[in-house]
This record gives sequence, structure tokens and C-alpha cells, in this order.
Amino acid sequence: MRKLAEEEWCDLMVYYCSDETVKTFEDKEFKRKIKWDIPLLDGYKYKFLKNFSPVSGLSKGFWGLMNFSIFLAIKAGRSCLEGRFKNREGGYLER
Repeated sequence: MRKLAEEEWCDLMVYYCSDETVKTFEDKEFKRKIKWDIPLLDGYKYKFLKNFSPVSGLSKGFWGLMNFSIFLAIKAGRSCLEGRFKNREGGYLER
């Protein structure tokens, strides 16, 4: 992500469904706590989407992540489907 965000032509915004693994978390497969020793989110713009799941969590299966606001982001043209890219003259190209 960082490399792509460095490109002048790319107005990158990354959307995450959870911040669960960014902070210290319990990895059930490795049976231990994991804490990153590098900054995972530096160098690009990002947003964590609100999770509406009543049983929230990555380990909760299909129903663990319900991030409906991604549809608003896509509609606003802030996604890989409807991206905005800066052209070499500084204007934007719509995709």
C-alpha cells in the first residue's frame, strides 16, 4: 500500500473491516498473543469501517464482520471499483 500511495497519480484510501489484528491480539492457531513491532498503517490513508455485527470478530466466521458502510464508500467513488486517479497535470481521471 505504501508504494502505491507514494505515486502522484494515485489518491489512495484503504478501507479495513476490522482493526483487530493491528493491535495486540490472541492468535488461536499459534496459541499466543501477537504484537507487531513495525507500524502497519504508516504511509497511506486508511479508515476502519464500523462493524455492525452482534457477534463481532474475525474469528466469529461469516457473521463476524458486517461493514455496511463500504457501500457508501463505493458509491462515493472511493474504491478500487470507482477510483480517482491524479493525472500528470494534477487533475483527476475518473474510472
